[in-house]
Amino acid sequence: MKPATAGGPYKVPRQHNGLRSGLLAVAMHAVLLLFLWIGVSWQNNDPVEVQAEIWDMKVQEAAPPAPTPEPAPEPEPEPEVVKTPPPPPKVEAPPEPKEDPEIALQRIKKKKLEEEKAEKLEQARLKKEADEKLAKLEAKKKPNRKPKRKKKRPRKKPRKKRWPRKRRKKPQLKSWPRKKPRKPPRTRPLPPR
Repeated sequence: MKPATAGGPYKVPRQHNGLRSGLLAVAMHAVLLLFLWIGVSWQNNDPVEVQAEIWDMKVQEAAPPAPTPEPAPEPEPEPEVVKTPPPPPKVEAPPEPKEDPEIALQRIKKKKLEEEKAEKLEQARLKKEADEKLAKLEAKKKPNRKPKRKKKRPRKKPRKKRWPRKRRKKPQLKSWPRKKPRKPPRTRPLPPR
């Protein structure tokens, strides 16, 4: 078999060395880097210092230099006087805030409800214990009898399966020597597009 480049019906184009495409890629990268450098550098300005002098229209001359203060003579040390510390102030307990009467009524109602629930639970527990005691006493009085068992019904025998009988074909009268033409198979219509 001959290769496709041997002048067959199809010609494979000759591949160029990648010099031209390589140079184009390097040039595009250089242009992108140049745009990146320009985009960053034009926004990077050094801050400019601003100085302002405040002038008052009433003052025409510069302020005189501040006079140097003369050193003051050292005062003589005074004798220390021992003072007794004052007694600590009495701390009074802050007055308790008065409760809102509605809140107090709600608390009283809650306490009553809790007491009623506790009473109901206690009564239910006592009733349950009394019922258990009665059940034990009744169980002791009655002799242990085994419950009567129900009689089992005998199982019915399963019916034998009868396989469907083959139906015999009825003999047909042949008036023609030809067979009936077959109906074409049913096909489903294609779904609309």
